Amino acid sequence: MENLNELPIILPPNGWTEELAKLAGCCKKTVYNAIRRNSPGVKAELIRKLYITKYLKNQ
Repeated sequence: MENLNELPIILPPNGWTEELAKLAGCCKKTVYNAIRRNSPGVKAELIRKLYITKYLKNQ
């Protein structure tokens, strides 16, 4: 995986927590905590990978 410091800062569109929650099979609060608060865990790692591929790699 490439260095995350080299990726541009991009604000996701409205509804990003709902979209990622559906993809990961969890609630919106879990998605928010994984991205904004950097919470630990297997589900949080999955959410961060989904976030990177969906919103950062496509730019």
